[in-house]
Amino acid sequence: MKQLHERGYANYTLVLKATGQKVGVCGLYVRTGMRLIDLGYALLPSTEGNGYARESSLRLMQAAKEDFDQIKLSAVTHPDNAASIKSFRIPSYGSKNDYGIRRDFRIF
Repeated sequence: MKQLHERGYANYTLVLKATGQKVGVCGLYVRTGMRLIDLGYALLPSTEGNGYARESSLRLMQAAKEDFDQIKLSAVTHPDNAASIKSFRIPSYGSKNDYGIRRDFRIF
């Protein structure tokens, strides 16, 4: 809660509108030793593969830019985690770099 009060962003619970079922979390985090805000998420294993990480990541990228004036974010995942890497390759209305990541955000 400290980060939410100090910065206006934190960790958010992902809830299905239709059922109210909690499926995971997604958030913008200030992490010790990282100079950029970190975008992170975790889903319940039973809810993976439904696009929830992608949808919530896109929404938080938008909020980071529009509400918190952030043009760069970090996102850390294991190199073998293809699903997480794919979720950060989000199409946008603007141009993309060679990896399919929005040019107005850099994922480090």
